[in-house]
Amino acid sequence: WYNDDIAQNICFTYIVGNGNEMEKAQIRIIRSKRKTVALEIRPDLSVLVRAPYWMADWQIRKFVDEKSDWLYAHLREMEQKQKLEAARPKAAPLNPGELQMLADEALRVIPERVRFYAPVVGVTYGRITIRNQRTRWGSCSAKGNLNFNCLLMKAPPEVLDYVVVHELCHRLEMNHSPRFWAQAASAAHSISTVAQPSDLRYSTVSRVSRKKPSVVHVIHF
Repeated sequence: WYNDDIAQNICFTYIVGNGNEMEKAQIRIIRSKRKTVALEIRPDLSVLVRAPYWMADWQIRKFVDEKSDWLYAHLREMEQKQKLEAARPKAAPLNPGELQMLADEALRVIPERVRFYAPVVGVTYGRITIRNQRTRWGSCSAKGNLNFNCLLMKAPPEVLDYVVVHELCHRLEMNHSPRFWAQAASAAHSISTVAQPSDLRYSTVSRVSRKKPSVVHVIHF
């Protein structure tokens, strides 16, 4: 470990490696009332350790030492993904006319998909609204009204269908609890044309968003 002299006992420079290659990782510690310790790799490739107040510095260092292989592997993985993303040609922003065309298409397509999947999931629904949203693909209100992003028209059909099924499952559980995810996964697996949840993690749908969400790898113990 090497102290950075920046907020003593809060920020460290840590050397990680697999025996053949070595690299430095900036590690920041945040203590709180939590009961567990978590290791996160941020989008800027810095590392964040969230630890309980009672956990001593030497215990945190030991924890990071034990997870060194995981840390090194995921740092390299995120670094490679960022290089690939930087090299990928950037799509031109959609103009108002193009967005309107997507919204019109969504008004034709999405209600039909909702009507098809609602009885499969076993739920009813209220009003369907198409929006141009920056951060959400869809949402479901307590009254059963459904909102969908018009940019879903640029996603593969199986991804669109998954979002529809996902929001319909909120008619059963208005949260993202383990119970909800179990129901959503069960519904998706029972419909062969719907993308499976494991296929969607910041991959397919993020390609058509105007602002890609930051990916954070988290591991809890």
